Amino acid sequence: MTALLMRVLAAEDRAHEVSRAPRPHTARSMIAMPMYDYKCLDCGKESLIAMTLKEHESGIVTCPACGSKKMEQLITSFIARTTKKS
Repeated sequence: MTALLMRVLAAEDRAHEVSRAPRPHTARSMIAMPMYDYKCLDCGKESLIAMTLKEHESGIVTCPACGSKKMEQLITSFIARTTKKS
């Protein structure tokens, strides 16, 4: 497989892992939110983080592993899901 295809498949796997995670039943958890890949510059862990556009625009992201605010957004592919068939 090509490196790009492997990254796409890995991103899909991470998205499925996040979607299967238990969440509290709140109105916010029922809304689909964009997910962003980040890498912590302190501990080196890569994380897939779901956040609103407003949260993403603020630029403040905390590493879920070590709590550091030194995070770098990774450039990755995405999949758009719609309710309409095209």
